[in-house]
Amino acid sequence: MLFRRITETMFIIKFRRLINLLRENRFDLAYKFGLELVKNYPLKTSVYTVLAKVCLRKNDLNECKKWLSKLLLLPNWYNKKTVQEILEITNWKMLMPNKYFCKEPKFSNDGDKIVFVCATRDTNNDGVINNDDFCGIYSIDRNSNRLECLVEDKYYNSSPVFSPDGKYICFLSARRDTNSDNRIDSKDWQGLYLLNLQTGEERLLVEDIYQPKHPSFFPDGSKVIFTCWRSPNAKSGVYEINLNDFSLKTLVPDTYESVFPSYSPDGKHILYSSFCKSEDAVGGPEHHCAIVLKNLFTSEITCICPAEYISSFPVFSHDGKKIAYLSKRRDTNRDGVINSLDNDGMYIYNLARRKERCIHSDRYYNKYINFTYDDKYIVFLSTWHSKYKEIGRDFFEYKGIYMIKITGGKVRQIVSDKYYGSHSPCVSPTRYEVVYTSFRKNTLRGLYLAYLDRLPTREEIVEIVNKNLI
Repeated sequence: MLFRRITETMFIIKFRRLINLLRENRFDLAYKFGLELVKNYPLKTSVYTVLAKVCLRKNDLNECKKWLSKLLLLPNWYNKKTVQEILEITNWKMLMPNKYFCKEPKFSNDGDKIVFVCATRDTNNDGVINNDDFCGIYSIDRNSNRLECLVEDKYYNSSPVFSPDGKYICFLSARRDTNSDNRIDSKDWQGLYLLNLQTGEERLLVEDIYQPKHPSFFPDGSKVIFTCWRSPNAKSGVYEINLNDFSLKTLVPDTYESVFPSYSPDGKHILYSSFCKSEDAVGGPEHHCAIVLKNLFTSEITCICPAEYISSFPVFSHDGKKIAYLSKRRDTNRDGVINSLDNDGMYIYNLARRKERCIHSDRYYNKYINFTYDDKYIVFLSTWHSKYKEIGRDFFEYKGIYMIKITGGKVRQIVSDKYYGSHSPCVSPTRYEVVYTSFRKNTLRGLYLAYLDRLPTREEIVEIVNKNLI
């Protein structure tokens, strides 16, 4: 017993030395020291994961995969701590490799398919594949991983969303050079299109001269809501197009800039952000933004969050009883002003009680808030959570994916931000799953899927190790 304690103590001392070498970026020395530890402690899984991290930091993916493969041959490797260490190195289930530039994933209403945008080639011949290249629109089956091209990359496409029945997608597409720079890319105006997935028929709903944005479907799929500018000097109003007769209806006039509209689950209300004026605006007259709820039957307007703050990205809960949104209320980066570079707090508004509650602090960079399908949690993008780091949690850091109860409390990390930067998380409407894009140093953005309520199985971890490190 005494000998075992001495041996364990010696290992802990040496392992801490290995960790310190990794933190100090002394990779060659760390690797050499790790080899000695493996020789002396061949059943210690933690040494294998650190060696894999050393190889990952050196961008030697073959060696990284080798050490993880050796780890998977050890007895009793499958435990929460070791699996989390592996996922930190490999990321979760890769649906599309990170040699492409993926973005804007969205689930179908049944949770079985994911539609997303992907640039697979350098269409503008600038030597890189990125957000300025033509993007195709694809769907992938969550169960079979079957990939299907829905819209070819002949143009610059974006913002796809499934209809509730899964038979259509609505999307934006730039198909001409509207800014006269001799190219078509993200800077050009986009038209709003509807694609019948069964027949392949495509229909232009709104011309690009109106610059439509933020499309989404009515709960029964009969209409599409969006914002657009009716003239070059106008502000953005909220509009609705009926897909039965293609008639257009104004839901919110263009008095102020209104953005990110969506229908309530029962179709009785719309929710949107509005840059309406307020003398008490914390960011000055050009920044204030309110969260507004409008009754479509009575035209009654309810200000959920006043324009004295910079509030944005409102979303309904699935039962329609709550609204979540982001709000900038402090100068979190200490540059003397409150603007787009400051962090957002996360808030939930209870419609029955008419009360707001902050569920997560603006000490962190927070974005892309999603309710889980049962409305018990919020899943979101954020920076590393540590009580020791008071400033600097901002746009320029790698982002991970986190989860918190709608009542607030302790935050749980789902996707690590240590070696990967993640973007655009979208939560399944039927399962505890999140799909997102992610990248590490020297890669583009792959498409990944993570579980919110469990770890991958042994078999899934083996597949992740073999598939992801490319």
